[in-house]
Amino acid sequence: MSDLPHPIVELRQYTLRPGQRDALIDLFDLEFVETQEAVGNVLLLRPVTARSAFPVPAAVRPPIGHTALPPSRILATLYYRDRPFDEAFVNFFDRQVRPVLADTGATPLACMQTEHAENTFPALPVRTGENVFVWFAQFPSMARLSDHLHQLKRSDRWHDQVLPTLSAMLACTPEQLRLAPTARSLLR
Repeated sequence: MSDLPHPIVELRQYTLRPGQRDALIDLFDLEFVETQEAVGNVLLLRPVTARSAFPVPAAVRPPIGHTALPPSRILATLYYRDRPFDEAFVNFFDRQVRPVLADTGATPLACMQTEHAENTFPALPVRTGENVFVWFAQFPSMARLSDHLHQLKRSDRWHDQVLPTLSAMLACTPEQLRLAPTARSLLR
């Protein structure tokens, strides 16, 4: 295991007025991306293990003003629990969940869990008192993401062997976020 620090990931969800998504993206691209990266940002999620962090980006961030959108999609699946996620859950995920996800076309890109450190920058509030395990998978297109979800829904192994145990370990139904990388995203 490496002694190098792992980046903390901030996962935020915003409620927008209709038609305002592009305005928020433009504002982030112009004003927030580099400044938040420079100061280290607010703590929220950390890698579950030393090997489960996001991979080092293969390319540099596109410059301000770049407008070409990548066709890829990211699926973030959030599991909630009434207590911290422990080694038993991580082992179950690695041995039971991950293989079915891979068989249906979704190899996890990163696995993160709640970082319970104090928020040292209160101007950007974070949700506290929650225990979350999140896995992220990257797909080359929306069609491939949809194909994965369809295959998972039809998987006997998922429904018969994995889902009953997984559901018993969680506090509620998992939440899935389908994310479209912005023009300047490092996840391309």
